[in-house]
Amino acid sequence: MTDIKSLKIGPKTIEEWDSAWAKVEGSLRERRSEFDGKVGLYRVRLDGGEKVIGRAVEIKGGLAKRIYDFGRTSDSGRKHKAGRLIHQHLDQIEVEVLITNDLSSNPVKLAKDLRGPMVDLHQPEWTVRARYRKRKPKNASLVTKARPYTGTIPKG
Repeated sequence: MTDIKSLKIGPKTIEEWDSAWAKVEGSLRERRSEFDGKVGLYRVRLDGGEKVIGRAVEIKGGLAKRIYDFGRTSDSGRKHKAGRLIHQHLDQIEVEVLITNDLSSNPVKLAKDLRGPMVDLHQPEWTVRARYRKRKPKNASLVTKARPYTGTIPKG
């Protein structure tokens, strides 16, 4: 079996990608215009542990929209467990990004391809790893493998 760190995704190995995370400075309660139109991955950390690895693949809003969704007053970014937990800990979390725009002619595909190996590598606590069945029949639904969750989910 191949070591996940040596797996090549686009122009880099997972190990090279993993060394390129950039910290997002400042509050997530404000829209981060420097990330408008940028696609890639985001990673959320809390108390030194990795909690979420997600992707932002909308060309128009990109990482700016995805990150801001967690901090704004509407529930847009909180329709799933991880989003609710991020919002609950908004003032304690650290966020990092991997931008794929400049490294590929198809940055959306690159971001999608990177997410799975990064989740496998880091096993973030609040991320549910989605998997398709081996022989997926036409129009089959997505199957998820959830990890046990021991925290509390905020109400509201």
